[in-house]
Amino acid sequence: MLENKPVRFGRLACANIARKVSKGHKALTKRPPSRPSAAVRSTRPRSSCPRMASLTRLTSTAPTKPCLTRHLLKIVQQPVALNVSELDKILEACESNGVQYMDATMWMHHPRTAKMKEFLAEPERFGKLKSVHSIFSYDGGPDFLKTDNRVKPDLDALGRLGVIMTCGASLSWGDGKIATFSCSFLTNLTMDINCGGTKGNLRIHDFVIPFQENVGQFYAASKSKFAELALGCEPIPSEHAVMTDLPQEALMVSEFARLAANIERNGSKPEKKWPTISRKTQLALDAVKALIEKGFEPVEVGN
Repeated sequence: MLENKPVRFGRLACANIARKVSKGHKALTKRPPSRPSAAVRSTRPRSSCPRMASLTRLTSTAPTKPCLTRHLLKIVQQPVALNVSELDKILEACESNGVQYMDATMWMHHPRTAKMKEFLAEPERFGKLKSVHSIFSYDGGPDFLKTDNRVKPDLDALGRLGVIMTCGASLSWGDGKIATFSCSFLTNLTMDINCGGTKGNLRIHDFVIPFQENVGQFYAASKSKFAELALGCEPIPSEHAVMTDLPQEALMVSEFARLAANIERNGSKPEKKWPTISRKTQLALDAVKALIEKGFEPVEVGN
C-alpha cells in the first residue's frame, strides 16, 4: 500500500559532508516506531533515474541537464549554482517535472530555529527588526588550505565566492534595515548571529552546527537598559535551551522525506518554500561577487 511505502534515498557525493548526512539517515531508520514519520530507507545510487528520492550533495555546480522524473526529488548543497540564471534552469527543470527541491541548509531544521523565529515575531519583546549581523569563520589549518575542495576554484567555484580567504559585505534595504556578514578561513571557528530590534535583541553563537548535538541555545533580551550608575545592564538576557532527540541533519532528511511522501502518496504539489529561499540566497551571493569584481562599488541585488 502507498501509505506504507518507504521513501528511499540514494546519495551522490564527493565530500565528507555526505557522511554527516548518512548519519542523519541512520538516526531516522533507528527512530522508535511510536513516533510517526515517513519511513526512510537508504540505498546505493544508481546510474539511471530511479524511482526514489535522491539526496544529492555536491561541492560544485549542479548538472545543467539533470535527470529528473516525478519520483526523483533532490536535496542539493548550497550555493546551488554559479549564478541565478543557472539556478533558474535547475528550478525550472524541477518545477516542470513535479520534482521536490530543497537546499541542504541544516540549521533551519533545528527546533531552535523555530523558537528564535517566535521571539523575532513578538512585537512587545523584540519589536521591529532593524539589523542582522552574522559571522562564520573556520581555520582549518595548513592541510585544509592545501587539500580541501573549498579552496580549489575548479572543484568548488563558489565555496568561498571564488576562493577568497576572507570576505565581508553589508546589505541595506530602503526601509532602513541593514545586514552584514563576514566569512573567513583564517580565523578561529565562529558561528554568530546578532539580530537587533526596536525593543529587543537575539544572539546565537553556534547557528551553523550546534555546540552540542542534542541541544541548541540562544540568548534573548528585551527593553534593556543600563543599571544604576551604569554598573551593569538590566534585565539580564535570558538563555533558552531547545532540546532535540534527533540531530539537525536527521531532521532535514525527515522533512524532505515527508515532502516526498506527500507527493508520492497523496499527489501533492512540490513545496515552493525551499526554491524561493535558495533563489534569494543566490541573488545575494551574485551581488557580493559583482561587488568584488567592480572594485567594491555598491551594487543592486537582482530579482
